[in-house]
Amino acid sequence: MKKLGTIFVVLMLTLGVALSAFAAPAVKPEGQAKKATTTDKSKETMKKASEKYKLQQRAQQVQQQYQTELAKTGGAAVNERDLATAKKPVRTIMDGGDFFTAQEEKELQSMMDAMNKKYDVKIAIVTYKALPGTTLQKATELMHAPVTGFTQAPNGDLLLVLNQNLKAGQKVAGKGQRKYTIKTDAKMRKIITVEKGLPYLTDELVSKLKENKFGAGARQYLEAADTCLAYYAEEGSPYDPQRNTHRGIAGAIAAMIAFLTSQRYKSVLKRKMSNVAHAVAADAYLERDTFQLTRVADNYLYSETFVTVDSSNDDDSSSSDGGCGGDSDGGGSSSGSF
Repeated sequence: MKKLGTIFVVLMLTLGVALSAFAAPAVKPEGQAKKATTTDKSKETMKKASEKYKLQQRAQQVQQQYQTELAKTGGAAVNERDLATAKKPVRTIMDGGDFFTAQEEKELQSMMDAMNKKYDVKIAIVTYKALPGTTLQKATELMHAPVTGFTQAPNGDLLLVLNQNLKAGQKVAGKGQRKYTIKTDAKMRKIITVEKGLPYLTDELVSKLKENKFGAGARQYLEAADTCLAYYAEEGSPYDPQRNTHRGIAGAIAAMIAFLTSQRYKSVLKRKMSNVAHAVAADAYLERDTFQLTRVADNYLYSETFVTVDSSNDDDSSSSDGGCGGDSDGGGSSSGSF
């Protein structure tokens, strides 16, 4: 009986072990699991490396194409494609002509960033050492050529192009040799008009450029542009410097008239309160028949000579070669030399 009990226990244990082995899930060896995970990571790494390689190849192609185009512009070290970038902060000052110091570039970029964001426009400054054509041609190309795609701001574009206009072997531009162009597109022309706005910006810019104060000239130019944009945003009409100047003068005149009127009224009141009055004429202070005029003479202490200079032979008589005018693309421009 003990023997049968022992056999029964052994059979039950054997059956339990068999059932446990049958019911247990299949487990892959540890080495195989690690191998599968490593393979997946390797595929993902190879995929990323392939995508990075493709991007690098594309960047090299774009750079080669850019260098080819750059050679046509006289060697201006300017990446004009940055002007077309809309998905990230745009660098809107390209000083290939070395007009500005590093600090001036930073300040001008900050001013343009604020204005572009505030008014939903695109304002940019691009400079060159030399150009094969005119600054107006280059400004028009930057705005409309497929390569740059500059025109895209909802409320308009404003572009300033400066050119040292250096000749072969020349290191410093002479007086009146440098060129400038201020260019607007059709939308910006409604805000900064050819008749009033562009001459205003031109005067603010060129007055400093002629003194070789390029950074100061660019700042004055941007401040004038900000004035035009702010006025249009508030009033809904273009800014007219003369009209607004006249308003200020009219206000000053009105204040002066009011002051003089009050002083006159005050003087009248004082006279009414006094028993002393001024004589009507100077001879009222003289005793009759005691004064006799015997000689009359005019003695001049100094003289003034007015000379009109013929400006036709003055190299610096004008700040502009082409002046302000409308362009065939619907925009406006102001071009000249300094």
